[in-house]
Amino acid sequence: MAQVIHEKGGREDFVWEDVVIPAPGTGEVHLRTLANGVYFADIYHRSGTPDPIVVGNGSVATVLAVEPGVEEFEVQ
Repeated sequence: MAQVIHEKGGREDFVWEDVVIPAPGTGEVHLRTLANGVYFADIYHRSGTPDPIVVGNGSVATVLAVEPGVEEFEVQ
């Protein structure tokens, strides 16, 4: 589930939706988000954005999978 903005408006226009999460590829990790922040930039987007966006850019997460090419993370 993710909060998504499809059209400009107030906080009631933040909607929860199921999202498709693609499998990680080379150089990527798969994360399980535990907490996510909503920032001023996210609120700014609801005043008018051309495409749907998923809000929240700062996360606390657990690493579920590490693909080849990743050295900085390990599965927890």
